[in-house]
Amino acid sequence: MRLRFAIFAAALAALFQACTSDASERMADGSPVRPLEPLFRTDTVSFGMLPQTDARRIFSLDEPSSVVTDPQQRRFNVDSLIQLQQLGGDSLRITSYSAATIRDVTLMLHLPDADTDIAAAYFDSLPGFGQFEFRPSWLGQRLLLRTGAGAGDVIEFECDSLDLQSMSPRFVSDDEHLARLRRIECHWDVTFSNFGWTPENDATHNWEEMRPIYAREWVVILTNYAYMLSTPEMRHLMANFETVFGGSLHDNTGVAFTAERYLEELERMKSARHFDCGLTASNVGGLGGGNTFGLAHYNFYGHYASFSGWEAIGHEHMHCMGFSHDSNMTYASDNIGWTILLWQLHSFLRDKGRLPYLDRNLLGFHKDENAPYRLEGIRADFMDDDQLNALIKYYHDNSALVRYLEEHPLE
Repeated sequence: MRLRFAIFAAALAALFQACTSDASERMADGSPVRPLEPLFRTDTVSFGMLPQTDARRIFSLDEPSSVVTDPQQRRFNVDSLIQLQQLGGDSLRITSYSAATIRDVTLMLHLPDADTDIAAAYFDSLPGFGQFEFRPSWLGQRLLLRTGAGAGDVIEFECDSLDLQSMSPRFVSDDEHLARLRRIECHWDVTFSNFGWTPENDATHNWEEMRPIYAREWVVILTNYAYMLSTPEMRHLMANFETVFGGSLHDNTGVAFTAERYLEELERMKSARHFDCGLTASNVGGLGGGNTFGLAHYNFYGHYASFSGWEAIGHEHMHCMGFSHDSNMTYASDNIGWTILLWQLHSFLRDKGRLPYLDRNLLGFHKDENAPYRLEGIRADFMDDDQLNALIKYYHDNSALVRYLEEHPLE
């Protein structure tokens, strides 16, 4: 990146006169100085107006599993779901791993030599699972940039190329969904895999094909999970687990957690970790351990209801954390365990409207029109909204955790 800038203390009108370029003017390297352009203006980029070659949706329902499982094409971090990548020719690629649309977003870049920020581009929306490319129109121009309200608060700058590492890109928005995503404190790097599945062993293998309809729900599951771990309620519950549930969490040897261990384990769960996520056969239920994180079909629609899915999700996640069936981190004992805490906290936050994703209709995994993209059907009680909502309410109203938090609200 070559960045030229000058700071002026003159009035804006005089500034235009003083900075007009003579055709014979030369830079130190002998190249002609570009003519001075008008005041810098933020690019406006609209996803819907971009050519089809520059805009697409990732995890489209017909996307091949070879793309879904290619870490060079599909990979995300739960604490930075909006990705910015520099391509050749100083084009920028933005990929959103948010399942929901984020609106009114501005890309800010820092000009290190001038020690100032510019609003490089404005996006009316970043569609859910949207990906697009654009090249900033102001590259290679001599521009005037206002840095304040005064007549002399103007600089001249010229940026021939981009250096994102030194320009510290950041996205600025008042969008409520983006604000919620930014509260996530987990540092999980996520890819997808077919593991040992191939079309040839489809009938006998423990793994199924990692189709995009499942990858989309994986994003929702892990985002909601990471958000739950980052809430003040989770920290409070880990500090008061025995009071809430009347018993202790214990490790693989049956040793109960100390007060320190509860919070240590919470921090360990949030620490940097890689998950390779897949779809297991339903007769397996789920598989987890090390980086491998697999769930069976029913979890990909059950998780919206709190009581269905989160025990399996928590169970396999705890295998990834090194816990065995001898602990109550994988299977609850006497209704006490990590998975009990997890689904009940989901129920509480769901009822309060405080999760990144609450509406199963956003992606519509369960809908009839998506049946061709799924491997199995949907359980009958999840197809009737009234019946499902009655079950959600029943489990919510009979939750010890919900009762505790309602009686001991956090500030």
